[in-house]
Amino acid sequence: MRPVVALLFALCGCLRPNPGFDGASESAGATTTAATTTTTTTVTSTTTTGLATTEPVTTGIGVSDSSTTLAITSTSTSTSTSTGEPATTDPSTTTGFDPVTLRPYDPASCIDGPTCVSMGNPVPAAIEAYECFTAPGAPLQLLRIGFEIRHSLGDPATTLDILPFDAVADQPVLQPLATRDLGPVGPSMTYASYELDPPVLLDSPEFCVRIAAGDADTTLALNTDHAGMASGSAFVTIDDPGDFCDTPLTDLRDWYNEPFAHYCIDLDIAPA
Repeated sequence: MRPVVALLFALCGCLRPNPGFDGASESAGATTTAATTTTTTTVTSTTTTGLATTEPVTTGIGVSDSSTTLAITSTSTSTSTSTGEPATTDPSTTTGFDPVTLRPYDPASCIDGPTCVSMGNPVPAAIEAYECFTAPGAPLQLLRIGFEIRHSLGDPATTLDILPFDAVADQPVLQPLATRDLGPVGPSMTYASYELDPPVLLDSPEFCVRIAAGDADTTLALNTDHAGMASGSAFVTIDDPGDFCDTPLTDLRDWYNEPFAHYCIDLDIAPA
């Protein structure tokens, strides 16, 4: 344990971020029923490394496209079988949507984020940032992920996990559906964006992402927005080598004692 433990406990630095710091299933399934015949198709993707850019997205808060209100359409078709009886697809299985960006935050409110600090400075720790999303339809493909960075210490190697969402427990299931290596995040980066090639394919509109980075020598803290009113859940865990910032899976709403709290994480998705 570091000699600054007592001071950090007194200041609660390991339990809350310092707002003044630095300024401010990997598969998709679709089933269509015509009369008594059912066809099921399953597609899987592989694990690759994303390509990082530093351009932030500019679409609106929540679920939006690049120009106007999200359009959700349902279609129903009718065919004739050999018995002459018409068969109609279930509209709930044929719901489509336009490619959209999911963004539960306002960039103007991305001012702080969970981290481990000593005397106001970030210290090495493994931090996992979880953000859960509800897409406008499924099956879907996850095309890109981006996130705003509060600080990066020591070029931490960063991993993206895609997780199922447990609606009953209102938290992620910790067994990943897919994992991508995003590579190191440098200290000069304030926003990182990664194209996922091939896309991650999901058969449920509800899912979570986990950005994990940090060890005994590095750390990565993401910005959060706890001023907005977007629905959804987000969580944090911290594993500190010095043992004074250790944090089990904690809802960001409890961390900030606010009714809404999200990481500044955004996703591009499209129908699969």
